[in-house]
Amino acid sequence: MTSLSRVSYDPSWGLRPTPPVDEMTTYAMFARSARHHPQKPALIFLDRSISYRALDDEVGRFAAALANFGIKAGDRVGVVLPNCPQHIIAFLAANRLGAIHVPANVMYGPEELRYIFEDAGIRLVVTLDLFFENVKAAAADTAVERIVVTGIDDFLGFPKNLLYRVKSRLDGSRPKVAFGKNIHRYLDLLNTGGPAPAPTAEVDFDATMMILYTAGTTGKSKGVMLTHRNFVYNAANQAENFAMTPEDINLVLFPLFHISGYLLATICMFYDGGTTILEPRFDARRYVRILDKYRVTIFFAPPTVYIAFLALPDLDRYDLSALRISGASGAPVPQAIQARWRQRTNLDLLNGYGLTETTAGAIVSLPNKYNLDALGVPLGGEVKIADSQGRPVPIGERGEIWFRGPQVAKGYWNKPEETAKTFVDGWLRTGDIGTMDEDGFLYFVDREKDLIIASAYNIAPADVESVLLRHPAIQEVAVIGVPDEYRGETVKAFVVLADAYRGKVTEADIIAYGKANMAAYKYPRQVEFIDQLPKSPIQKVLRKQLRDMEAARRKG
Repeated sequence: MTSLSRVSYDPSWGLRPTPPVDEMTTYAMFARSARHHPQKPALIFLDRSISYRALDDEVGRFAAALANFGIKAGDRVGVVLPNCPQHIIAFLAANRLGAIHVPANVMYGPEELRYIFEDAGIRLVVTLDLFFENVKAAAADTAVERIVVTGIDDFLGFPKNLLYRVKSRLDGSRPKVAFGKNIHRYLDLLNTGGPAPAPTAEVDFDATMMILYTAGTTGKSKGVMLTHRNFVYNAANQAENFAMTPEDINLVLFPLFHISGYLLATICMFYDGGTTILEPRFDARRYVRILDKYRVTIFFAPPTVYIAFLALPDLDRYDLSALRISGASGAPVPQAIQARWRQRTNLDLLNGYGLTETTAGAIVSLPNKYNLDALGVPLGGEVKIADSQGRPVPIGERGEIWFRGPQVAKGYWNKPEETAKTFVDGWLRTGDIGTMDEDGFLYFVDREKDLIIASAYNIAPADVESVLLRHPAIQEVAVIGVPDEYRGETVKAFVVLADAYRGKVTEADIIAYGKANMAAYKYPRQVEFIDQLPKSPIQKVLRKQLRDMEAARRKG
């Protein structure tokens, strides 16, 4: 290790060295497992399973239907679906044809969807009946030629009374869809699609196979162009480094309109014939029941999910002993949560860091190279902490996290200027701030836009939150900067109290605790108790919403 903050992946850090990755599509990787493990469950959805052979058959029939509509290599196929088998089927069918899969957030309204439909030039959209009206409105006067509509109960004769588990925003009656010339019923297409077309014979390993739109913090969201190389490499790399096998069972928390829904670890299961459990929405109690019932071995989630598990009063009723990998991602894991999870499961929460632009996996704690206070080391490729010119800074100094490796995306769809700023000579500029130690471990400071500057001090919200979470009364906390006449900004903490402490702990108590346990410039000067923190569909705390709420109050 040099005195500069730059380190490359070492294959000895994982449990198995990653072999050379064959140049193939993600569909071809899945089909290989379908040949080797035809009877194994590929997916389990709301307690119904589908084997690799049955899933491959449905993929083939849906690919035939798409081909009959003229969908071909390079065409964009949109998907507005929750985590369900039809989402995986649509993804693999497009992949089989060489088309480009474009998933969209199911929570988007018509205008947000319209932007994606227009920007990507989508020809056909697959959606759930619950979202049909939004999709229909968004598709009007765009390049969208056809809409394919499915229902949760289309999956293997799924019982209709269980549909209502995911119908929380509707009033009880299923929406009526007027099927016609350009509006098609998913099940009808499966029954009339004809023979499956041959998979795309010539594979450009670096061809775009997915456009995944990131949530824009300013302006419109950007479509990240992901390739066959990105997906197959990262699936193989994660599966080999963590010694995943056909016996592994993975429970997916992240939605499939988020990169982690695919690579943590649905696609990794397809690499070697494992099983993925899909759920359309997060519920802490149901998830721990699933971990128990199906003897789940692999689970990735943001730290907030583990906090929700540990808050369940009857958590000890559930057997979590089958878990062998419990990973945290999306935010640093506070030491207090690490300790409580280890006490409950005898497992460490392996830290990790990745972006849509890195196909999820980039920096992780690996089995033979880990430090639970750090995010980890590069999982393939290399990382550096750089100054504004891209030069590595000395060990221990703060700088921007730059990453390069086979998992880095091609760039942004239709945005050459943004691509040129972010993808530089093979490196991805993440915009996040970190440090590196002499052993090559990366530490996350915070997102540049989230840093609080108080009296000229840079304060990372994650640092403050980590200390506050040691207080026994605090179940969750999020920290933001708020305007201050004297300091420029000051620290405000939004605190969710554990049930047993509500009404017994005051804001002044929390401030006093912070003052006693962290540097004077860091501790929160303001505290607000809140029933729940705003979170995204992947259970990440949305600090921006808290900042917007504060700004609205000040204007009012």
